[in-house]
Amino acid sequence: MGIRGLNIVIKKWAPDAIQTCDISKYRNSKVAIDCSILLYKFKYASRVENSHLIGIANRIKFYLMNGILPVFVFDGTPPDAKRVTLVKRQATKEKMYVRLEELRAKEPETEEENKAINEEIEKLLSQIIVIKKSHIEESKELLEKSGIPYCTAPEDAEKYCAFLQKNGLVDYTVTDDTDASTFGCPIILKTSINKKITEINTGIMCIDSSKLNDWLPQITNNNSQKEYYLTDIVALAKKNNTKIVTHEAKNESTISGINSKAELIAMEKIMKQKKNEKLIEQGVTIIDASRTEIRGSLVCGSDVEIDVGCIFEGEVKLGNNVKVGAYSHVKDSNILDNSNIKPYSHIDTSEIGMNNNVGPYARLRPGAKTKNNVNIGNFVEIKNVSLGTGAKANHLTYLGDATVGAWSNVGAGTITCNYDGANKYRTELGEGVFIGSNSTLVAPLSVASGGFVAAGSTITDDVASDQLAVARGRQSNVDGWQRPAKTKDKA
Repeated sequence: MGIRGLNIVIKKWAPDAIQTCDISKYRNSKVAIDCSILLYKFKYASRVENSHLIGIANRIKFYLMNGILPVFVFDGTPPDAKRVTLVKRQATKEKMYVRLEELRAKEPETEEENKAINEEIEKLLSQIIVIKKSHIEESKELLEKSGIPYCTAPEDAEKYCAFLQKNGLVDYTVTDDTDASTFGCPIILKTSINKKITEINTGIMCIDSSKLNDWLPQITNNNSQKEYYLTDIVALAKKNNTKIVTHEAKNESTISGINSKAELIAMEKIMKQKKNEKLIEQGVTIIDASRTEIRGSLVCGSDVEIDVGCIFEGEVKLGNNVKVGAYSHVKDSNILDNSNIKPYSHIDTSEIGMNNNVGPYARLRPGAKTKNNVNIGNFVEIKNVSLGTGAKANHLTYLGDATVGAWSNVGAGTITCNYDGANKYRTELGEGVFIGSNSTLVAPLSVASGGFVAAGSTITDDVASDQLAVARGRQSNVDGWQRPAKTKDKA
């Protein structure tokens, strides 16, 4: 350390620095200091332009004159995004923000009320301190000129300080007011080795169980959190001359912990993105990977295209040249080659054959099975239904518990009445059957191959092969009919 440089710094920034006090038991100790805490304190304690530099110089002199070797640790988190309030408790901080929003939303009716609102807003804002990037850089430059070691944590300075102490790189750590009172003033972290440390201990360890029996009873909770840390075993192993081998994770996400809903959501997002990237590498066209979610397993053939907003759940397989339209939802289903799933379709536990057209706005519920060249159009819902080759249900139809033979056509507005309030029954349609629009098929029912149901019919009896079934009221046309006249309102 350059004494001359340190003297220049102290003379310029802290001529009246605090003097030594009786903390002799910490003499010759290495102390890690969370520098972000200090900066927030300094910026609040004084409104002068260089208060952060004055505060750090003051601390440097205090530590050195008491024989303590400080190491300052800065947050790796972007400083401009960090806000600190006078009151550290999260609940209080949130109340301050809520109050700010309430004040800003108010519409004052008088000049006096407007003035009072502005004064309260100004008071609240004065309690929310923002540390700028320039403050961090100026502080580091000051430490360099003083010859005082410092480092930047991978993320949070407080956690990094704890890591240094757990691994025996520093003797003490001070990160908040409680710990700071031990030394008589706020303090920081470890020695110059910190500058070279760019990794953390994940806490994932493989240990000989026989050694654990000896080491575990030696772990203590002699720390500010009064917690027992399994990672203390590293220091015990070193003390016991046990060989320690480390493994470096290639990706931070593989070892990140999950302790909250927010962290769970963030990790899920990472895992989903990895799945999307893997599919893209395999040749799948994903229009917008940030808006495509794979919540399970998705296996794709060649030349598959997936539009925006699609969700895949469970085990899903897409054959060659399959196209999935925007905002479709596919769960536990298998879609064979050359099929086109149009936008906003929902497919659940279904088997879709080759060259099918599904949707838009189609819903295939569990048990839906289609052969090749099947058309299922807009606003068609099918459940536990088998559709043969070339079958069609193009518009506004519900088919439940049914079999539709090859090349049959189900007209718009047709429904199968498969439930009598207690039990469900099947509807069987043979090959080449034609069901006219707005027909009601009351199960149990069978329409043999070639059968024809006239539009608007309610069918309750079986229809034989090549029969025409008509079941609707007969139309009557009345000649000379007079349209009713509107009655005028009486005054």
